[in-house]
Amino acid sequence: LQQTTTSMSDTLRFDAAALTHPGWRYPDNQDAVLLDGRIWQTPMLRRSQGRSRLLVAVADGVAFAPCADRASRLALQLLHADVQTHGQLDAAALRRIQRAASQQVIGTRCAGMATTLAALDLSPTGARIVSVGDSRVYRLRDGVLQQLTIDHTLAHRLLTQGELSPAELATAGSLYDNLDSCLISTESESDFDVFSGDYELQAGDVWLCCTDGITQALSDAAL
Repeated sequence: LQQTTTSMSDTLRFDAAALTHPGWRYPDNQDAVLLDGRIWQTPMLRRSQGRSRLLVAVADGVAFAPCADRASRLALQLLHADVQTHGQLDAAALRRIQRAASQQVIGTRCAGMATTLAALDLSPTGARIVSVGDSRVYRLRDGVLQQLTIDHTLAHRLLTQGELSPAELATAGSLYDNLDSCLISTESESDFDVFSGDYELQAGDVWLCCTDGITQALSDAAL
């Protein structure tokens, strides 16, 4: 997403694009993307231009849980409906989504399905981000790429607690990639970590929402 113009008025001009692909490991696309109020899971490149407000989000269904492709799609459907109902994106939205998803799949084969989620809500007053899991939001400003979200993973927890050094993590491969928090569709899993933050806008900013299918394959320099 590239933000091309801002002003003190209530307008925002942007160019946005979304791309998703199932990759080669699984037959179904466990990722989903929300753009222009629509959820996409088929391989595609979707472009959008507009003014005023934009909500974009990605979700990545957890492979070892049931119904991974449905988990990501349902989370984005519920997110879009929640923002329409409440008028804004907020940290509490993810808890409302988790409760609603749990109620929808209770007693079915999809009970316990899980997904990550990262959402970006842009308006003339600023940007708001919420996330859970290891899906990320980045901002490219003045040539500097910055990861704005934190990863809810074992690796991040061990780093922040001082039990693992960056050098040790760099040589650990995927050993510490397990999720600490995600949206799990069961009523007993309502306690999870949520990241949220508010950011100012600057003309020329480029924003990126992505799942770990990107960040595990590409370095920050490649991004």
